[in-house]
Amino acid sequence: MRSLFLLLFLGAAGCWMATSASTTQTPSIVKPLNQAVSLKGKNTMNLDSYQWKNRLLLVFAPSENHAAYQQQMHLFEGQKSSFDERNLLVIDVLTERANRVEPQEAAKIRDRFNVSPEEFRVVLVGKDGTAKRRDNSPISPKVIFDTIDAMPMRRQEMRRSLN
Repeated sequence: MRSLFLLLFLGAAGCWMATSASTTQTPSIVKPLNQAVSLKGKNTMNLDSYQWKNRLLLVFAPSENHAAYQQQMHLFEGQKSSFDERNLLVIDVLTERANRVEPQEAAKIRDRFNVSPEEFRVVLVGKDGTAKRRDNSPISPKVIFDTIDAMPMRRQEMRRSLN
């Protein structure tokens, strides 16, 4: 199961876009919302299926063209091993994106975390399923990692990996 999940995660296409480019692509570390689904029906999202398995970093934005979204994706570049080490999955929740999860599913996630469709926000969700941190502007991966590394569950994980 973990191998299949990693394959899906690694299969997320793209690389960060240069600000002068006319098309946008997300970095490979980002798992589009439609690849993070728990399939009860086509394109149905259930973040609870990640509880106690993964930490989630939800990146909300109106579109891939949003300046803050692009800046955040650029900051994530080259961080895959650090994300993996912390069981951290990045899931983008975009208001405008063709051929992705149904708009009402994205709206449910926005409602759950109180994020409006036109807003940029980054929400760190712990393994217990609760929001641990909310930021309204792009955030450095180091700040995210420091937040996670200070969590009791993560400290336990680090101690276990030393033994």
